[in-house]
Amino acid sequence: MILWGGVAAIAAWHPFDTTIDVSSVAGKVRALLSDPWQIGAIGDEGVDAVRYALFAVAWTIVWRRSKLRRPVLAGALAAILLALVLEASQFFVWSRMPGVKDALVGAAGGCVGAMCCAVRWSRRGAAIVTITVAWLAVALMVLSPLQLGSGQQPIEYTPFLGYIRPAPELMVSHAVELTLAFFPIGFALGMVARGRRVWLLTAIVGFLLGAFLEYGQSWIIGRYADVTDAGVLMMGAFAGAWAALPARSQSGTVR
Repeated sequence: MILWGGVAAIAAWHPFDTTIDVSSVAGKVRALLSDPWQIGAIGDEGVDAVRYALFAVAWTIVWRRSKLRRPVLAGALAAILLALVLEASQFFVWSRMPGVKDALVGAAGGCVGAMCCAVRWSRRGAAIVTITVAWLAVALMVLSPLQLGSGQQPIEYTPFLGYIRPAPELMVSHAVELTLAFFPIGFALGMVARGRRVWLLTAIVGFLLGAFLEYGQSWIIGRYADVTDAGVLMMGAFAGAWAALPARSQSGTVR
């Protein structure tokens, strides 16, 4: 539960350029009042929804194992509250802008995740659903605006070259975003694989899914494929698998 709350917070706060400048906060307040929804290009909404869904799942499981009443409702409300708090906190992050749309995406993801806990899942079934949904959400993010070009664009095969040429500080934020994107996939793999197989399975799945997305970007208008991005996606999967190790239990089902 703490893990997925932390992941949601990192996603909401990176690149961590916090500010208490009154003019900056006031400007964001005026912008929010003039356009509460803050609807931009569709991109990372699916990934955000998955993060809040996993937080709601974790909260619901903890609530249920503590023998407290209405765990599904508690998980949904916790995710909604987290989405509102993290969205409001972006007033104090220089490069982030809060919006009603993002808060609703997080709340909706949390509600769906909590409701999924009303169904009895096998561990493998839950992992397959998590990997599938998470990968589709990442695909929506990295392949946006989903417009095919007239031909394939060149792929950057030199490691880290694409990260050095633009503003390096922006690429750090980009790397954090990609790492968090594949984190749920690695976590799901870490919950079902055993022994050394978890690392081999994570490497294979992370490489295949990441390479497919990067290759797909070479055909999308406005996107640029980079081999380094595929490596960062794999690192995110490895981080998720490592984080799942202490979360394992002897139970064969997620109830």
